[in-house]
Amino acid sequence: MTALTHAAVQILGTGPVALVLHGGGGPSSMRQVVERLSADHEVWLPTHPGWDGQPREPALTSVADLAGHHLALLLDAGLSDVTVVASSFGGWVAAELALLAPRDVVGRMVLLNPVGPAPTPSEMAGRRPPREPAAAAPSLDLVRSYTGPAMCSPDLAERLGAIEQPTLVVWGAEDPVLPPAYGQRMAADLGDGTCVVVPNAGHLPHQDAPEPTLAAVRGFLDRARVAPVTR
Repeated sequence: MTALTHAAVQILGTGPVALVLHGGGGPSSMRQVVERLSADHEVWLPTHPGWDGQPREPALTSVADLAGHHLALLLDAGLSDVTVVASSFGGWVAAELALLAPRDVVGRMVLLNPVGPAPTPSEMAGRRPPREPAAAAPSLDLVRSYTGPAMCSPDLAERLGAIEQPTLVVWGAEDPVLPPAYGQRMAADLGDGTCVVVPNAGHLPHQDAPEPTLAAVRGFLDRARVAPVTR
């Protein structure tokens, strides 16, 4: 399938629009998701400013700023009822996007091991530093340049209830960074959230266990589209 590139946005496939937001690993880390979604969606895959050589305006200093950057893309294109699929750090961006956007712009979300809310002490208890290759360090530095050194938000959890869009949180059961309880709590804090835990998967369940992960995503999207967004 041919990909068209507009500035830092790859557009693939045809159908209802799905915005895919990558985590620290960059757009290539979302390959499995993009391939599956583009079979029946028009997938928009932007590259966050700062990744893969993309320029970054000095004003982009926070996750909310980055969410506003991607929201401008959707508004400029006149898009509505967009499906947002996001991974890790991208899940935090997606949450801020849903909070910023007019209600009809984002129709539903899928968050794959999202980060953002501050972990509780019990969620931190079993945390293990991820075994990142040396090459991943620049990506983590980029993430921190948006999130701050704590890499979490002190108030996102209490703001999640304002997100009314149906949202699926997918969590890899073997995530070394945060336990499934974190994803389950995030889903419970959302206005309309559910959580699915995928066995034998880590922080990137779409890579570690693509078939069960993407089957859960497909089932959720099929169900969510039965109930259109209230305009």
